[in-house]
Amino acid sequence: MSSFIRKILGLGPVEPMNVPKRYKSTVIQNREELKGNINESSIFPLLISERTNEIDFDDDLMTIFHEREGVFGRILITSVVDSGEEKDVFYIKSAKMDQPTFDYISDIALKNLDNRQLQPWKFWNPSDSKLEFQILSADVSVFTSERILSKTHMLEAHKILESKSLVVSIPRRGLIFVCKKGLQPQFFNEFVAVHAATLMDNKVDMDILCEDLFIVENGEVTATLPAHNLSEALFEM
Repeated sequence: MSSFIRKILGLGPVEPMNVPKRYKSTVIQNREELKGNINESSIFPLLISERTNEIDFDDDLMTIFHEREGVFGRILITSVVDSGEEKDVFYIKSAKMDQPTFDYISDIALKNLDNRQLQPWKFWNPSDSKLEFQILSADVSVFTSERILSKTHMLEAHKILESKSLVVSIPRRGLIFVCKKGLQPQFFNEFVAVHAATLMDNKVDMDILCEDLFIVENGEVTATLPAHNLSEALFEM
């Protein structure tokens, strides 16, 4: 999308805050070392695409969030420390880390995301004409896409949309779009069109995250809707 269109959509600046390629890194090998060096309340999860992110992934603390055969890029969850100042934000490296420490850090990151006050959900409209169905989104920020990992924040989306099942799009880092599952076909196709247009616009200065859509029930991802045609198109870009 052009900067003009982005202003209309209310999605904020093209350049997201604290983009990952600017982060520093540190090595934590055990739980005691973590407690001695990092404020645990500042640890958060971050979604990263292997294909589009300019980060050396060796020894990063991460786990797989989404992969399938033919997907453009696996989506990983890495743990990052956010002190509120960009120069002090860094990845946690996991060289020689034992599994209990890995699990401990991952649990802390997700709990902190649940408790973090994020940009509020808001209804999103791609034009001046009123949509006949509702799309939830939020302003561009470091952890906007990551709220798909948070049961707390996704339960809020369920409540706003008054739906037990949701379809979620996280096409690029810093973005999220949510609609009810079970929309009329014409409306669902409009939602998919928003997802695809955002994903395929190479003028957007944000890393591509995922071409597939996610089903969320009771605040948690339960299934995916694979977009094979979009995968093929991305490989051809």
